[in-house]
Amino acid sequence: MHRQAGANYLEDSNRILELAQNAFSLYITQDNFEKKKLLCLLLSNSVVRDGKIEYRLRKPFDTLADGIEEERKLEAKKVPFEARNKNWLLR
Repeated sequence: MHRQAGANYLEDSNRILELAQNAFSLYITQDNFEKKKLLCLLLSNSVVRDGKIEYRLRKPFDTLADGIEEERKLEAKKVPFEARNKNWLLR
């Protein structure tokens, strides 16, 4: 039972990462119906205000975007790669 849950979790995680990585290319190649489905999957609370789209990313895409933003900030501050990723690197 636990092995199956673990396998499903890893499979779902892999799909989420693939979607996050390929969302733009998927969007530009899809018809309008598929574009809407993709946007509904990724976004919540989207509105058009003063000609601009305002939105929130759904979980876990918001967490991924926050991590990318944080990585860019640290990179701009010239924080070494090893220091930025010390929790993820094998020792």
